Formats: sequence, structure tokens, C-alpha cells
Amino acid sequence: MPVNGGTRGTIGVSWEERQTRLRASAASSWLSKTAQRALLLEYEDEGLPSPVLNAHRMADLGHDLDDVVNLSAGGQIHRQPPPFVVDAVRTAVDEGRFHYPGIRGDADLRTALAEKLARENGIVADPEAELLPTIGAQMAIDGAVRILVNPGDDVLLFEPEYASMEPVIRIYGGRPVPVPLRDEPGGWVFDRDTFRDRVTRTTRLICFSNGHNPTGYLFTREDLETIAAAAREHDLFVFADEEYEKLVFDGRRHVSIASLPGMAERTVTAFSFSKAYCLSGLRIGFMVGPAAVMDHMANVIRFNAQAVSTLGQRAALAVLRGPSEAWLREALADLQADRDYAVGRLNAMPGVHVHPPVGGYFLFARVDIEGMPSWALAEYLLREARVSVVSGHQFGRTGVRYLRISGCVGRHRLTAGLDRMERALARLRAGAATS
Repeated sequence: MPVNGGTRGTIGVSWEERQTRLRASAASSWLSKTAQRALLLEYEDEGLPSPVLNAHRMADLGHDLDDVVNLSAGGQIHRQPPPFVVDAVRTAVDEGRFHYPGIRGDADLRTALAEKLARENGIVADPEAELLPTIGAQMAIDGAVRILVNPGDDVLLFEPEYASMEPVIRIYGGRPVPVPLRDEPGGWVFDRDTFRDRVTRTTRLICFSNGHNPTGYLFTREDLETIAAAAREHDLFVFADEEYEKLVFDGRRHVSIASLPGMAERTVTAFSFSKAYCLSGLRIGFMVGPAAVMDHMANVIRFNAQAVSTLGQRAALAVLRGPSEAWLREALADLQADRDYAVGRLNAMPGVHVHPPVGGYFLFARVDIEGMPSWALAEYLLREARVSVVSGHQFGRTGVRYLRISGCVGRHRLTAGLDRMERALARLRAGAATS
């Protein structure tokens, strides 16, 4: 079956070409239903752009433009990992660690991970059976949904939510059931009654991130006890993405839902070294859960990627065994100062409002401009101001008036991007006032 995919041998592709190709393939007979579901084209039936196609469009468009200030980054692009971690990776290179590691990861790393979980998270895990290194947290998301969700199962998904969650659920035939967080004057709110009402006999899994991407909400122990009670009562599994556990501000404390009574046996939790320790390029994370689930996750790793990078595993072990706390305290102080600066700047712009994030370094800002939903506003800022932000609708339908702005890019880049954004929004409002 021939596939027309553009001109082979040409270098580069415009965003128009890629969009055309994606749409043509989605309507073709050769594309699997699995791949088609990942495009989230049902958004377009509701008058919204597909979040997936929109992400491709914005990435390609930004690549074609010069002098773009990056306020859409997912990691601390201005900061390097701790020096002792870099030294550990160099040592691993010198030792010739270039060959296949075991599917379950290095034994010394798994031991260190189990110690960390018991010490910091209150999760007791057998390093031989209940935890596995993964390629970042993304592999854990894919694996958990692949293992636990059958076609037609309902998956409770907090909304807005990390942009990869909904596509993965749909890939495996699950039906995302949104549980909206509410934007209240005092901050984002988890409505426990709304959550309870969403649980039905067809619910299979509860998915959420804590700290929450994109809002920065940090679920309280009381919030988690509500979720845990529903999971126990209805015999549900929970998937918790906790890769922002270390990026908590204002003296707050992160709590892992798997540490609550009766939850370790029904919770799969993903962690990552990417965000806090600037190791996103090494793609190293880990997951913990019931041994029976982890047995199947070992198969996912084996058939999907064979194993997790040896250099990434050495870097993770260095974080766990090295003097990480002092380095992290300094990084957190800088991030919190940048957060406070960005919140002040954004809230001073007419029609813009943002709550200070507590769990994570993203700012989910509401921007009210008549006739400019989030995707149009993000493209306007990219084209006219040369500043990249993320459309809030990429995190779910409740994000259509929001932009996600990264507070993890360093003060110089943050200042330059907010300066451009402020001027561009002022021009947009002035034009609207005279039209």
C-alpha cells in the first residue's frame, strides 16, 4: 500500500507541509486506529484545534522563525546538572559503560531508589520486584495505561492536565473523563464533590500529576485521602505523575498518594530526574507499583526500548548518593524568586491573571482578550513578538483562555520574554480599541 508522504531527499519541512501530511494520513486507509486516536481530532468537532496538531504546528513555526525567546521550555534550560553528577557520567564513559544494561536496571540504583522512596515518600518498595528505572516519566505513563486500561474503560483525568496524558489514554482505547480543577480568586481548587460524582461502575483508573502540570497546584493530604477513599471503595487503580515532587515552594510539603493506607497495592507512581536535576537529555526516571504490575512493565521496557540508558542510570545514582540537597536548595531559591518576579509581571498586565504555582515552575495564566482563544494568542505572540508560550487548550478543554509560561528559563530570558509579551498584548488591545 503506497504512502504519499512528501518529497524524499529534501531537507527541512514547513509547518504547512507537516500539517497537510498529518491530516492526509489521518483520513487514509493505512493509518491504524491507534495512531489516529493519538491525534485528538475529536477536539475539532467541538470547534477547537487538535492539541496534538497544534503542538506540531507551533513547534515547526517556531523553528522557522529567528530570535524567539523560549518561555515554553519544559526544563531548566539555563542551568546545568550538579557537577558531581556530570563527573559520575564522565566516569561511566571512562569505564566503558556502553553496553546493554539489564531490563530491570542496575541493582545498586534500584536499592538506592527503594531507600529514597522509604525515606522521602513513605513508600516501602521491594527493589527486586516493585520498582523499575524508566526512560523519563513518559515511559511510565505509557506503560501504566497500556497495562491497566482496556478499550472502553473510563479514566478519570484531572483537567487541565499534562498534555501527554489524554493522547496516551486514547491510544489504548480508554475514555478520558475530565475532573476539572477550578480557578478561584484564591487559587486553583480541587472540588472533591465533583470528583466523587465522576466515579462510575465503568471507571478503571484515576490519573493526575502532583505537583500539577500545568497549574502548579499541590494536592493536599486531604485531597489525596478523598482520591484514595474512592479508589479503595470502587477497587480502582491510581496513576500519579510525581516528577515535580522536589519542585515545591513556600515551605509546602509534597505527599505521595501511595503512602496512604491501602494505596501502595493499587497505585503506580512515576518519578523523574529530569526537572529538578536538569537531566532531561539523559531521559532517566523510575516508577514504583505493585509487583504484578511491574512484572508487566518489565515486558513493556523489553519490547519497547530493551533497557534504560546506562549513563542515565549512573547519573541518577549520583543524585541519590551525592550531596544533592545543598545544590537543590540553591536551585529552588532561584526558581522561587523567578516565580515571584513572573507572577508580579503577569498580574500587572491588563487582562492577565495568574496564581503563584506551588508544585512546579509553570505559570498557567488566564489572558482575557476578546476573540483570542489560547491557540490564536499563542500563535500571535510567536509571530508578532517572537516569544513562545504554550496554548492552554493543549492541556484540555478548560484551558482555552490560558497560556502556560515557563518560569524555569532563567531571569534574563524570563525578563526578555515578558517584556515582549507585555508590549505585544498592549498593541493587540490598542488595535482592538480602535477597531
